[in-house]
Amino acid sequence: DKLFKQGARPTDDNYLLRMNDLFDYETAKYDYFKYNKVGIYEVKAMKSFFPKIVQVERARTNSGATPKSFEEKKEVVWNGIHILGRIDRWDETHDGYAIIDYKYKNFYDLRETDDFQKLDVQLPLYALIMKQERGHYPTEILWFSLKKNPAFVQAYNPENLDRFAEELKAFFDKWFTEDVPLQGAE
Repeated sequence: DKLFKQGARPTDDNYLLRMNDLFDYETAKYDYFKYNKVGIYEVKAMKSFFPKIVQVERARTNSGATPKSFEEKKEVVWNGIHILGRIDRWDETHDGYAIIDYKYKNFYDLRETDDFQKLDVQLPLYALIMKQERGHYPTEILWFSLKKNPAFVQAYNPENLDRFAEELKAFFDKWFTEDVPLQGAE
């Protein structure tokens, strides 16, 4: 986010150097990363992934994707339900736009399932938010894995978003009424 706001782009020759410098600056603020053996190891491990992260980001940029926003707070009312979210990133693409969620920890295969109760709803909810803002669903819903083998991974098939919206509405209609306030977390 900070590199982007500073005008840096993955295709810049000095992008990796700037990424390392900013990371060093940010982690130096915390004793955990300076004095704790686990923290020191985490910094080294993350920095070892930077060259591959830059390579993957450059390939995405060269394919026509342009990051438009990072850590953007969104708020909509969908079917009478107030939804708040903070979208890690969204890109303009040659055929629409993409929602991207950064993952450093291992993520499980939480992609589509026929069991609505087991579905990871974060990104499909963000897609509903963005549809209200942009008038159409994203063409891509991705995780950006930052661990070991950095890569963009399809998190959810946008073709299934209408079905998701129907099931989500049915879920809320069944379990929540005006008499039972819905408590949320950000």
